[in-house]
Amino acid sequence: MIRVLHILGSLQRGGAETMVMNIYRKIDRSIIQFDFLLKESVENGYEEEVKALGGKIYYVESPKKIGILKYIVRQRDVMKNNGPFDVVHSHVNDLSGLSLMAAKLAGIPIRISHSHNTQFPRGVNTNIGKLLIKLCATKYVACGQDAGKALFGKASYKVIPNGIDTERFLPTTFEDRDNLIRKLGMKPDVLHICHIGRFTEQKNHTFIIELAEELKNENIAYQLFLLGEGELFGQIKSQIQKKEIDEVVFCGNVSNAFEYLKATDLFILPSLHEGLPVTLVEAQCSGLMSFVSEGVTPEVDFGLGLIDYLRLDISLWVEKVKKVRDNKKSLSKKEIFAAVAQHNYDINLSSQMVLSLYKVKGNS
Repeated sequence: MIRVLHILGSLQRGGAETMVMNIYRKIDRSIIQFDFLLKESVENGYEEEVKALGGKIYYVESPKKIGILKYIVRQRDVMKNNGPFDVVHSHVNDLSGLSLMAAKLAGIPIRISHSHNTQFPRGVNTNIGKLLIKLCATKYVACGQDAGKALFGKASYKVIPNGIDTERFLPTTFEDRDNLIRKLGMKPDVLHICHIGRFTEQKNHTFIIELAEELKNENIAYQLFLLGEGELFGQIKSQIQKKEIDEVVFCGNVSNAFEYLKATDLFILPSLHEGLPVTLVEAQCSGLMSFVSEGVTPEVDFGLGLIDYLRLDISLWVEKVKKVRDNKKSLSKKEIFAAVAQHNYDINLSSQMVLSLYKVKGNS
């Protein structure tokens, strides 16, 4: 059996984590097994599912807490004491250099650095991380061209799109949608808006608060569903409560994000920057109109007319939201499926691309 150790910050329901889990569900686990090395445990993430699938989870605190040297040594010890591992696949962007150094010290032959973002902090630590990636990685992978250039510069890397289980997200009938609205406790006859993302500075929830406030001031009947958790969750929720914006619903980490995408009228993503957001792949697959910031890479656009790139101007976003229902597109499942396949975002294809990194012929 080939054993792969994935390095992630946690197993919360974020883009990189979801990509790995989509692949994990697809592989033949009699010939290949995924284990995980994390910095922290989270509630309502993927940890229980990993255990159910036979994966093991290990923890080493972040280098900010224990220091860079201890972080490398403790990760090396986890790899040596719980191996042998054939592959270490790191998804923590510029921090991957530390994990891949640990993997090199542990004698693991295949060491993969996987870039999931288009911007990284400027400073000595980032530069050290990039240097260690250059010295210790055996393969470079990115979710998109922009993410690859941001972390690897002019080095050669392989682009593997963040594949999804297409069938799960394809749009439903009007009747099924009404049933989902009732199931999810949504108000009828209002504009339903959805955002999925970690509560971090990158996702720009402060802009979402402004948007929610302005929509309320404009007397627009709406509900905004915020899916996800993160370090800014409490702060953002407190601000919404102080402003008494009852239209905003905090859903936390959920396992049925696909149902929210199928039930809502609009997906918003005002991020300051993005690698290649799997949530936007899922939204398009659901036939959902999306308003996104200009910080989101155009690589993610399937060309279905479902994505509107907007500068971060509140008045512009409010005017666009007002016209959402008038501009809704009706696309067939066949059109959507063809676009997903054409852009290589179907999980069956991306799974094979990832397994090829491990020198394994997988199933689909």
